[in-house]
Formats: sequence, C-alpha cells, structure tokens
Amino acid sequence: MKAATLERVRMCVKSQLESLPMEQGRIHLSADPGAPATGPDGTSSVEHPYTCGRFPVLAICEKAHRDRTGRPLCLGSPDFPAEALRHHLEVEGCAVCRRWYDNALREYARLVPVVRLAHLVRIGAHRADEACHELPQQPEATGLNALPLVLKWHADKDDSPQRPAWWVQLKAHADADTQARLSRYSGRFVLLTVEPADGGPPTSVETLLGFDDDSNLVSIEQRLPIDPRRDLNVTLRLRHRSRVKSGESTEEG
Repeated sequence: MKAATLERVRMCVKSQLESLPMEQGRIHLSADPGAPATGPDGTSSVEHPYTCGRFPVLAICEKAHRDRTGRPLCLGSPDFPAEALRHHLEVEGCAVCRRWYDNALREYARLVPVVRLAHLVRIGAHRADEACHELPQQPEATGLNALPLVLKWHADKDDSPQRPAWWVQLKAHADADTQARLSRYSGRFVLLTVEPADGGPPTSVETLLGFDDDSNLVSIEQRLPIDPRRDLNVTLRLRHRSRVKSGESTEEG
C-alpha cells in the first residue's frame, strides 16, 4: 500500500475511534445487510464519508484483519456484522468499500509470518563446512517474501555434532528487475528464524541488511546453533527500526 493510502486508512480509523463514546468503547452495527449503521443509542449514525456510507472504515478494516490474521482487531464479535459485510463486498460488489478492504488486507498481510521452505541446493564441493539454500519467491507475497533469496552458510571453528554452530548470510541477487526493490531494504533489520523441515526447535537471530560490492542485498553474517545441512523452514520479519547515520537504531512510525 502506498504511504499516502496507508496514512488515509490510519487517519480514518483514528477518526472513527475518536468518535466512539468513552463509556461505550465500540460501534453497534446492524446485522441486516440493508440497514444503516447505528450509534450506541440506536439512532441513525453520522455519515461515513470515506466509504459508500453503509459501513465505516473501521468495520471494513476489522473484517480485513479477521480474514487475514484470524483474530479480531478492536470490535466485539457480538456487534460485528461479518455476514453483512461479506454480502456487501462479495455479492453486492461495492467498488468503494472493496477498495478499502483490499488495501487493508494487503497491509495486514505483514502481520502474518510467511513460512518459506528453503531447499538445500549445495554442500561445499571441496569443503564440508559450507552449505547453501534457495528460497523461491512466494506467489502473491509482499516485501522480502516476494524476492528469491539465498542462504549461505559456513561452519564455525567450534562447530561439533554435539554443539553445532554455523554462520549464515541472507542474500538477494541484484538484477535489472529487482534493483529498485532491493534499495528499500538497505539499512533495515530483519529477524531470521530457521527450523529444520524434518523436525526440531526453531532458532532466531536479528541481522542488518545492506549492499555488497556487486550491489546485491546481503545481511551481516550471524552465528546460529544449528546444522543447516538439510531443508529448512524459514521466516523473515522486517523489524520496525532502521540504521541511522549515528550508527544507532530508531523506531519507525
């Protein structure tokens, strides 16, 4: 979602929340698809200027959040007209509300971790202490999960069968199609979680992304207590902070 559109969602939801009476804490919406939204006193509500008028932005965002994450956002279930909204979006096909719903759905996708299967494609031909995995891009994914990635490993000098220790680097190769997309991740922190696909506990590490001398996006090598010489389940989550000129990190809004 573009920044301007995201800010529009935030401001509209903020406006909806601020309009709620403090003692009530929620909007009451009729379950009748043909009925207008009502306020806490049962009277007709104010207009919903950013939608077609049938449902407030907050209710549309609530449905998108539930559909994407399986969890409520901020409206109580007894008051939430899930079926009415579904009918409005899918059967009636309201283009205005559907646009809000689709934008919110894409935004909330960031809250759901995408587990990617990393295939072991190479063990060092001349050195048994090296390994490499490929992570194919995910269909309809966003962010880093929309990019084909590579995990490059080499064993630590203290690695042993009893206490495995390997260094890992995340890499996205630059080309004419991906260079512009890669630049948005330089200076960002990412949480890398790996788990043996055939069973075993997950392990995580945070690392910083940047460019190498060939303009490929790479992470700083990090040490993990795992033997990676097998297929792995991998999850990547961008952290809400970035590197600044002072070398410190800051929270992003």
